[in-house]
Amino acid sequence: MWIFTALSGISTVLSYAVPRFRKNYLIPKMVCSFMFLMTGIFAAYAYSAEKAMLDTDHTPMLYSILIVIALFFGFVGDFFVEWREGKHFLIAAVFFGIGHLTYIYSFAFLVSPSLLGYWKQILLGFAALCVVSVIHVIINKIKFVGKNKLVCIYSLCLMISFISAVSRGFICVSGGNTAFGAMLIAAGFLFLASDGALAAMLFGSPLTKRTDAIVLFTYFPAQTLFALSIYFQ
Repeated sequence: MWIFTALSGISTVLSYAVPRFRKNYLIPKMVCSFMFLMTGIFAAYAYSAEKAMLDTDHTPMLYSILIVIALFFGFVGDFFVEWREGKHFLIAAVFFGIGHLTYIYSFAFLVSPSLLGYWKQILLGFAALCVVSVIHVIINKIKFVGKNKLVCIYSLCLMISFISAVSRGFICVSGGNTAFGAMLIAAGFLFLASDGALAAMLFGSPLTKRTDAIVLFTYFPAQTLFALSIYFQ
């Protein structure tokens, strides 16, 4: 697990730092994606070997399985983002959306207590996120035209996934499970930052330079942290 975590970081840096990799980014990106997927698989194995086998409650094991499934959908989505120069972005959005739905269910219901008991706080957080999102769209002049309007559905999934991860994270931190909670909070913010930068780059006029670097150095750490959360659940 820790070896693949380290390899995830190394491959991410190299995929951006080596000019040859950036010219044909599909293979380097899939290598990076493979690393966070393997991190999740070995985290699930490590958790099962050390903890889950001693417990008759199968919920932790279900969390492990679903997070690995979500990571796999991210892996496939990464392929379609780069394949044929991004012409199949909507297909990628479908896979990422399924992954986020899996994350939402896992964070909301597979970790105790259920998030339903915090619905007022969650609604306030979601309202604040909507305001921030509108500001982001205006500042970066993001426009979804034609079939790309379907990306709005994915954006909604992303926002709910963010709220679920961060809400669960804060609840876990306050309950004493600091490592698990901190990972979910950090991963949620990093994923949101990554997709926000990606939307500005693909559908708007980003204010910042090197937006591709922002996407790269937030997305892969986010997925790796979600993978590691399996072990620290």
